[in-house]
Amino acid sequence: MLNSNSFIGEIPSELGNLVKLKSHFSLHSNSLTSTVPSYLGNLARLSAYFQLYSNMGLCDALPAQVQALSGTVTTGWEVTTGNSLGTICGWQSYMA
Repeated sequence: MLNSNSFIGEIPSELGNLVKLKSHFSLHSNSLTSTVPSYLGNLARLSAYFQLYSNMGLCDALPAQVQALSGTVTTGWEVTTGNSLGTICGWQSYMA
């Protein structure tokens, strides 16, 4: 679990290599930015706790590869609350 650590920036590509992980992919309550990367869809063995909530900088659509995990994660699918998923990345700069 890497939640509540004040991480800033994009989700590192190395996390897509955790292909044997079966539970608790938790990056919630940080300051992550940019899109949710499609390589997180590599976590196909994950069956519990995929948590990205409370990262206001996460934006754009959730990639299909990641959305597909919602079928195997039976407990703790918490992705959209408290972030900007579904919103175009950088929209705030247009409002300035």
